[in-house]
Amino acid sequence: MIDIKLGRALGPGNLQRVQRGAGEPRWTLSWTDARGNRRKRALSTDRRVAERMRNSIISSRDLDLAGLGQIEGQSRALIEICNAYIADLRTHASASHIVNTQAALKRVLGLVDARRVCDLVVHDVLRVRAELLVEGLSRRTANLQVDRLSAALAWAVKAKLIAANPIAGITRLPETEAYQKRVRRSLTDDEIARVIAAAMEDDRRCEALLDRGGMSESLAGTPEETPSDRRVPQAPLFRFLLESGCRYGETRAMTWGDVDLDDCVVTLKAATTKARRSRCIPIRHEFAHELRRLRELHTRVLRRPPGAAGNVFLTPEGANGARRATTSAACSIACSNSRRSRGSTPKAARLICTRCAVRAHRRLREGASASRSPRSCLSTRRRR
Repeated sequence: MIDIKLGRALGPGNLQRVQRGAGEPRWTLSWTDARGNRRKRALSTDRRVAERMRNSIISSRDLDLAGLGQIEGQSRALIEICNAYIADLRTHASASHIVNTQAALKRVLGLVDARRVCDLVVHDVLRVRAELLVEGLSRRTANLQVDRLSAALAWAVKAKLIAANPIAGITRLPETEAYQKRVRRSLTDDEIARVIAAAMEDDRRCEALLDRGGMSESLAGTPEETPSDRRVPQAPLFRFLLESGCRYGETRAMTWGDVDLDDCVVTLKAATTKARRSRCIPIRHEFAHELRRLRELHTRVLRRPPGAAGNVFLTPEGANGARRATTSAACSIACSNSRRSRGSTPKAARLICTRCAVRAHRRLREGASASRSPRSCLSTRRRR
């Protein structure tokens, strides 16, 4: 027979009237919490109110001792849950994701009537989503705003802070092309040619201005002084974006140590990709030769050989990081006519052409020689 030793049960606490300072005496509760620590809290000047507050505190403690604290957690404030969720995101999410999540949660919490988890109802969240649509937001953006709040509550359930997510059953609005405000699409073959032609023409024009000792004007249309007599061409940047389908941030963070010009492979590190997974992207032999010429030009502009940690794509002045405004301007210049005629918008955030990238990767895989490294033929994911 097993002997079970039962501990001493916790009492309801001691409620006393305490006089502090010149103010009115307040009823103060002294009790032992679920962790065995002694606590003291001033409750109210009214005895009946203080007794009701004591009953709530002791009931919450007893539920926590019985393993039912999650039910009591439904009375937590929504802002408290969201702050804890953001604190956990900081341990594994990117800075931009945290900023976007904070903005979305702040906007939704400012529109809902509820302040506690138990007061939040589906109808109130649906009303907020409808108001966001009236403000002019797209269905996808309105869905994302509500999804951030639902994700915070789902996280609180997994963290055993609350018992249930009160808005877990909300159905998302359809986001098909029929409901999109700005239809995203890949660039056409004609637009690809115009992007490359615009970038090469801008390089030639700026070089001519430098030869005359004048001002260089970027593709975005803003004049700027060039302290050096040499300029880094930007056409290789656009060519790589179009042929590889990489994101702008991935391309900007790419270093010469990530490029294998002999095997014609670019390796994107996990720290720079959105999915936090590394991947290998094959490049054409012609583009590998273009990168060799670009590296030689970097040596002349920087007046030193670029190291393995040096960025592959620099600004026209030789600084780290290609300008995002320049990529957006190139996409707008080359695709202005098509946007008006087709009513759709090419994605300037990453100059990606699905058809062009897929065809280039298919040609590389079909024409890969046996002397090339096996990792150069790793699957390059198609972007749909």
